[in-house]
Amino acid sequence: MSFRPARFTDTHRSGPPTTGNGVEWTDSGRWAVNVQLVEERIHRANDDYRRWLDEAHRKGDERRQDERDL
Repeated sequence: MSFRPARFTDTHRSGPPTTGNGVEWTDSGRWAVNVQLVEERIHRANDDYRRWLDEAHRKGDERRQDERDL
């Protein structure tokens, strides 16, 4: 008996593909939660960046005002 590599046509599935941990791709509830979590993290990061940027602008405005007052 000699070795013969498998071809794609040799593989047969009995159902839909699964993820690495065995959860079906059709499990949309799990995906919805993950999307919501990612969106929350993005919004939080954007809010943090906006606060940092506003503070940087405020400090820059104060510095320019102090330079004009001299």
